[in-house]
Amino acid sequence: MLTALLGTARDIGRLQDIASVFVRYGFGDAVQRLGMAGALERAGKILHWTQAAEFARLAPPERVRHALQDLGPTFDKLGQILATRVDLFAPELIEEFEKLQDRAPPAAFGEVRAQMFQDLGVAPEDVFVKFDSDPIAAGSIAQVHRAQLADGTQIAVKVRRPGIRPIVEADLRLALVLKVCVTLEATGRELDPDFDMAGEAAPFLRAAVLARRGPAALAKRSWRALAAALEIFADLPQDLRRILRSARSGRLQVHIDLTRLNRFGNQLDRAASRLALGVVTAALIIGSSIVMTIEGGPTLLGLPVFGLLGFLGAVAGGAWLLHSIWRSGRGG
Repeated sequence: MLTALLGTARDIGRLQDIASVFVRYGFGDAVQRLGMAGALERAGKILHWTQAAEFARLAPPERVRHALQDLGPTFDKLGQILATRVDLFAPELIEEFEKLQDRAPPAAFGEVRAQMFQDLGVAPEDVFVKFDSDPIAAGSIAQVHRAQLADGTQIAVKVRRPGIRPIVEADLRLALVLKVCVTLEATGRELDPDFDMAGEAAPFLRAAVLARRGPAALAKRSWRALAAALEIFADLPQDLRRILRSARSGRLQVHIDLTRLNRFGNQLDRAASRLALGVVTAALIIGSSIVMTIEGGPTLLGLPVFGLLGFLGAVAGGAWLLHSIWRSGRGG
């Protein structure tokens, strides 16, 4: 029953990855006993049953730890949990499981940068003034990098490991399938000791396999793909004619989204505005200082009115300039 359910699982590719890692580290017998090999063969997947020579000389606990690391964050977390069960495992295994808690290899910075661009929509250098490529810590789910904001604040940025989401989702679905199988099997045996869940469920499983992978399903999907392709080819001459007509009449428009260039232009405009305001403020200060030395004209509190107005304008311009710079620093 377990192998049949796994054979119809949506993430059969992930099941093949798990079995391949077990085989590579010398646990092919476990793959056979669990029935994973049969499920994969029925799904048309091929396993290579050759153990890697570089792992053959490792002790079994070390091979278990390496296998959990290669299988990704879900199995890595499983190993960390197993490290606390000293009542179930030998000290050699506990020692290897404990290494999973502090020896996660960091992801390459190129992959981390691509992941941040996907999450933020911009490159790290567009958000942070400084971003260290070497992580200060790495775990099974994420790793941490030092960074600096535009206002000088030092921060720690936690970045999700690249490509981790589909792996975790696939592992969780497979784990759910396993839990359902174990629960149903146990419940059925309690109600009827002769209960054979595999025999009872076999017709439904065969129907599910045929519905998804049978000739009728494949033919239906192929027909849909062919119909979509024919529709595209049927519209192609008309689309080309429309493009050529627009080009000849001078009405062909090409829209290019230069978001980063627009951002640079806005920053340049703000810098020019601040520079102009700074020049005007400096001129007001110099002019007001000159006016203050000239006798005559209206006064206020014993000081020339025009000189006071010039100084007030300079104060207002300087205050606005400082406020603009402060807001820009907070916005990154």
